[in-house]
Amino acid sequence: MDQKKIGSFLKELRKEKGLTQEQVANTFNVTNRTVSRWETGSNMPDISLLVAIAEFYDVDVREIIDGERKSDNMDKEVKEVAEKMADYAGQEKRGPLKFIRGISIACVVLSGLLLAGRVLDLISDVASGMGTGNLFGVILLTVLFVFSAIIALYTNGKLKANTKKDVAFTAIKILVIFAICIHTLLLIAGFFVIGLVMIFEMNPFNNSIKRDIEDYDKALILEKYGGDMNSRLYVFPDSTNKMIDPEYKAYFHYGLLDTDAYIILNAKYSEDDFRSEVERLSSIEYTTEYKGEEYTTSIKLDKENYYHPAYVAVDGMSSVYEYALVDENSYEITYMYLSYPKSFLKVIDDDYLKKDHKAYKNEGDSLGKFSIYYYYDSAEGLAVMGDDKPKEQ
Repeated sequence: MDQKKIGSFLKELRKEKGLTQEQVANTFNVTNRTVSRWETGSNMPDISLLVAIAEFYDVDVREIIDGERKSDNMDKEVKEVAEKMADYAGQEKRGPLKFIRGISIACVVLSGLLLAGRVLDLISDVASGMGTGNLFGVILLTVLFVFSAIIALYTNGKLKANTKKDVAFTAIKILVIFAICIHTLLLIAGFFVIGLVMIFEMNPFNNSIKRDIEDYDKALILEKYGGDMNSRLYVFPDSTNKMIDPEYKAYFHYGLLDTDAYIILNAKYSEDDFRSEVERLSSIEYTTEYKGEEYTTSIKLDKENYYHPAYVAVDGMSSVYEYALVDENSYEITYMYLSYPKSFLKVIDDDYLKKDHKAYKNEGDSLGKFSIYYYYDSAEGLAVMGDDKPKEQ
């Protein structure tokens, strides 16, 4: 068999029809390079394609094999044998290809779902200041998704080339390409949002650090940051007039989605003022209206988890902590507010924090945390914030 002669013959047949190599390649679902290699004789068409090529060029299979036209047509028996050989070769290939395609499509679906979830987790982590720990997982899942999609498209194309039933193969190809487009858009949107968050977070002009007691203004803090705090700072006093040598330290970093912040107000009192302030703290209640009914929640006294007894208004709800530490021996009270505290626990004195710093990681469902400002409907699985009005004392 003269491959060069066969290649020249195939080239001649293509030119007779006035077709380009690309058009022939599209007809038989192969690449331009494959057609070129056929016509140079460096490679021969697959046996399963011979009958289809012969019918396309209106010649006999025998004429293609001989590389020249014959004066008589190939007899029926030879043609039937060639067609059976082509069908056999196609069936032999379709079995493994169908298995590989099935596996690759399953991988496309699974990796696509995992990738979408991981991208959303990454966006959430970056927005809440938890960093880009999920980025490596996103990259790996993206590689897996692309690899699975390529295999699915390749095997689908090979199967389509060996059958006349195009509908199912076309549908699968469209679905895989659609999935690729959707996840490409998701990745672009995800990294765009992450970029915005990173730029916003690194902006030095949106940081506000206060260190002087003259800067303490509860009303101004609530006016500027209140809509984002999940707290109304009811453990914090409205005035510092009765305090002895108060110290104030606060940090606000208002991000794209949430505000990272801490407020620390520490002061000593006279014995009488101390007793009066403790009485105020211990009687704090908050009323939430839900479905026409009012629900009142009292502040929680925690004597176990802190170095001093703590009156807790919020304990981890939406990564927020609000409490007042009471030191009976020195008539000293420290008022604390922490929002997303993970990034700045190291700059706060241990005496002001829980004994176990891991408690501030706030892992798990936020609805399970304590807050006087919310009513929890366990049946519906939701938390409803109150009307921003404390119960009258």
